[in-house]
Amino acid sequence: MKQEIGWFDVHDVGELNTRLIDDVSKINEGIGDKIGMFFQAMATFFTGFIIGFTEGWKLTLVILAISPVLGLSAAIWAKVGVKPVNPGY
Repeated sequence: MKQEIGWFDVHDVGELNTRLIDDVSKINEGIGDKIGMFFQAMATFFTGFIIGFTEGWKLTLVILAISPVLGLSAAIWAKVGVKPVNPGY
């Protein structure tokens, strides 16, 4: 990392380190567990999908056809449920 010498006249020497540490911890809080949960959910979905096709492919096709409607209704309910809690949305 490089900074112009004038930058150190305006900022403290430890400010850069402090900002880096704070930013890394904010990133970790923002995406730390979410990435693991995302991959777990995807693995569960695909494993269930494969098992569903091998055990009962007709029912799996019906569920697959209905899934977009269920996803859309879940998204609508999520938006409706957020409005009373957070009036700013």
